[in-house]
Amino acid sequence: MNLKSASIIKNKILSGKIEPLGDVMNNLDFDDYFEVPKKELQYDKTADISKVEKNTSADRLNELINRNINLVYAGSIVENNNHHAAFIIQTNEDLELFSLLKMDIKSKIIKNKGCFLKSNGVHWYPKNSYMGWHTNSDQPGDFLYLVWAEEDNKSFFRYKDTDTGEIITKWEKRGWQVNRFETPMWHCVASYTNRISIGYRILKPKSS
Repeated sequence: MNLKSASIIKNKILSGKIEPLGDVMNNLDFDDYFEVPKKELQYDKTADISKVEKNTSADRLNELINRNINLVYAGSIVENNNHHAAFIIQTNEDLELFSLLKMDIKSKIIKNKGCFLKSNGVHWYPKNSYMGWHTNSDQPGDFLYLVWAEEDNKSFFRYKDTDTGEIITKWEKRGWQVNRFETPMWHCVASYTNRISIGYRILKPKSS
């Protein structure tokens, strides 16, 4: 997959030229930027690797289901999320890159230039990071994540099939790939390598 704009964005994130919100959030009026809890945006590099395995396990999912918890966002409960979950996109150059990326996704991946892509976050998963089980049940519909992994089979997208109930783990390959799915659906992410994901909701154009 050759999406030049995505590769430039990825390189800027890894080099610190696009800055994680968690590193500078104390200098911002938070409510003017995002509507998600602060704790969902913070990354703790000292966290134990066992938390990655625990919070993305089938046992953890069964525990949440048995407690009748519909976890809409991973960061809504303590220690269920640990990665860089938001970035400050503020320069004209960066805004243009994301506009180009949307056009590339519409024409080269979805092959539907008439659809509307609504941003659903830019995420950086350093080594031994994760996003625990959640459903996105407040946003039912078609999701697409453009994912880059630094190494083969060192990161995964895991979900519970809504038809069969089976837990399916999709191990990701080095380079770029696409994860596309329908919500509401239980899903989680774990990474034992550098991983970047750029997410969108795919919306149909409104009827005239």
